[in-house]
Formats: sequence, structure tokens, C-alpha cells
Amino acid sequence: MVAIESTPRARPKRSDSVFFPLMAIAMALVVFVGFAPTYYLREQFNGPPLNLLRMVHGAAFTGWIALLVTQTGLIAANRRDRVATSVHVINGVNSSTVQKTISELPVASVNAPAT
Repeated sequence: MVAIESTPRARPKRSDSVFFPLMAIAMALVVFVGFAPTYYLREQFNGPPLNLLRMVHGAAFTGWIALLVTQTGLIAANRRDRVATSVHVINGVNSSTVQKTISELPVASVNAPAT
């Protein structure tokens, strides 16, 4: 008679479960460093004033990057419990809202005069 092990074996970590979350974090860092003088740390760098359209534009794209980091982390963790699934679904709904906001922002926000 052969004994069957009842505890599941841990799967080895795949290389893409490390690569994609690290790339998402790297992208978030590049965005932060790139936009720090004019958006994130504007007060410390004495950056130009922002009108409402540019603030909404920056907040929407910041949300998009935050969703990217969160979703890649959830997928890489390969969690399938109720909490992870509900967070994934909520992020999916939020991403559709952020995408709608981004798609409706006019291109003129780049050329909009500062107030």
C-alpha cells in the first residue's frame, strides 16, 4: 500500500510572478520621480500652479499606476481566497472608472493655461 501525502506541495515561484510586479513598481517609481517637481512635490520644488483640469489629470493617471501595481501584485501572489478575489473585483470596477475618466479628459489639459 502506498501512502498519499495529504498536504499540497508549494509550487515553485515562476519568474514572471516576480518580473511583472517589479516592473510595475519600477514604473511607479519612474512616474513619481518624473512628475515630482511639477505634481507630487510641486510645493517643495516651487513648481508651477495647477488648474483643476491638470489636478484631475494627475490624480487619474496616479490612480491608474496604483491599480497597475495592486493588480500585478495580486496576480503574482496567486491568492484565491475570498478577500483577494473581492479586492481584485473592486480594483476591476475602479479601473473601469479610472479608464473612463482618463478617456474623457481632453487633450487640451496639456495646453491648458495655469490659473
